[in-house]
Amino acid sequence: VQEIWGMCTIDAFASAATSMLPRYWTAMPVQGSAGTDAFSQQLAGERVWAHPPPSLLLMLWQLLLLPERTAEVLVCAPYWPSAVWFAPLLELCDEYITYEAGSLERVAADAPARLSEWPLIVFHIPPPM
Repeated sequence: VQEIWGMCTIDAFASAATSMLPRYWTAMPVQGSAGTDAFSQQLAGERVWAHPPPSLLLMLWQLLLLPERTAEVLVCAPYWPSAVWFAPLLELCDEYITYEAGSLERVAADAPARLSEWPLIVFHIPPPM
């Protein structure tokens, strides 16, 4: 994904064990984290990797609609077209990539147990014009 859209600067929904980037935000304060609670961070001047739990995807979509957002955001989500958040994210993106089930593996205990069984989509959400 980063080869296509460029290197991300922050991993928005990470833990110390699951972070894919040197800078990351965690749900709770952790040593090494650049901040906590992705929903309270400034989405400005970043290329954000956002792979939240599916239960937070609708809330993330609402955050992406805020006019003060200037960040480019790559949203990794299960490929679930019937989910309430899927169509709104699809409408907001300018490009997307899909991956077959098994493209991700569970790397930490706080990752969903069935993660490797889900087909995936990565939505490219450009900065607002």
